[in-house]
Amino acid sequence: LKSSQAVAGVADALAGIDDEAFRERYRQLVPHDYAPKYGEEDLEYSSGWFSGLREFYRAAAERGRAVLFTVDQ
Repeated sequence: LKSSQAVAGVADALAGIDDEAFRERYRQLVPHDYAPKYGEEDLEYSSGWFSGLREFYRAAAERGRAVLFTVDQ
């Protein structure tokens, strides 16, 4: 759970990571510590989701919303 105040901070932090910065950070991952699918196809997939996450937090911050986040595989 991220409070509305925390959401604003996350949105600011994510806004500071543009697509090129994300790509640079992604390429610094050590493949064997990440996944066998590490590479350009996974980079495109991950970059797309990261852009969506950045937009999600921006919109939540603008509306003063908190965010509850769960993950399941």
